[in-house]
Amino acid sequence: WRATLDYHLTDDIMFYLTASKAFRSGTFSVPAALAPNATRPYSLRPPLAGVPPEELRNDEIGIRSEWFDGRFRVNATYYQMDFTNRQGASAVVDPTAPTGFVIQLVNQGDVQLSGAEIEAVLAVTEGFTLEAATGRAKYRMENVCINNGPYLFPPPMDKSYTLSGRYQFDTDAGNYTATLSHAHTGPMQTHPGGFTPEELARYGCSAFAASFIDSRYEVPSYDLINANLRFDAAGGKWSGSLYANNLTDEVYANNAQSFGRGYWTQGGPGGVAGLSAPARSAVADYRGRPREYGLTFQYNFF
Repeated sequence: WRATLDYHLTDDIMFYLTASKAFRSGTFSVPAALAPNATRPYSLRPPLAGVPPEELRNDEIGIRSEWFDGRFRVNATYYQMDFTNRQGASAVVDPTAPTGFVIQLVNQGDVQLSGAEIEAVLAVTEGFTLEAATGRAKYRMENVCINNGPYLFPPPMDKSYTLSGRYQFDTDAGNYTATLSHAHTGPMQTHPGGFTPEELARYGCSAFAASFIDSRYEVPSYDLINANLRFDAAGGKWSGSLYANNLTDEVYANNAQSFGRGYWTQGGPGGVAGLSAPARSAVADYRGRPREYGLTFQYNFF
């Protein structure tokens, strides 16, 4: 369900309150197998385990406003979310698995999220416009032990902003629109993270989660600058664009995975031979596109 109440302070300023609730049905997960013992010389798979339904309650307050006869627009939103019985994939101890653990869909407990977003548009002149937008988000997990680390995954987008300028001018032949934009994306954690010894003592979790510490990896922040020049012919029969993306040729990753000592130690045999020796790690970055230029053309037959 969703309910919204808005109040127009003036014709150009509106405040609103919104409350909404989302729901995802429950499911089932396959528990870890029971290892053989003295009375049972074989592994035993327990019955399916129920994963309860998850719910999300969102409350937000915001303002939508225009100033100076519509030349300056400012929109801002603050929100709080209560995520109950969040369903997520987590590593669970399984002595019968070659790695010593399996990935299961489990109830990861409750999560509280909050954040703010703001965007602004300024018409400097009739043809020149500036735009900006930014957002901040934070979260708190009720049970980091089930999560096997202090980082929510996938994480909410945090510490990002965009800045852009657009200039449009008309000629007898058609319209020209030049756009220059700058987008900043903040750092992002790509794994729940495991626990350092200090975090392990603080949260009181089992030592199992500490074995994933080497799977922590933070994708660094990056900045992209794009430019575009568009021409729309008079009469609307054809248009073309010349674009240049990633002008600074930024080398960046938009996601990554780290496979470290945690996997090899947990999965390999003991001693100094085999998978558990020597200590090692590998990082796989999913790289973004390099600097590129292009030309697009569109012709309207009708």
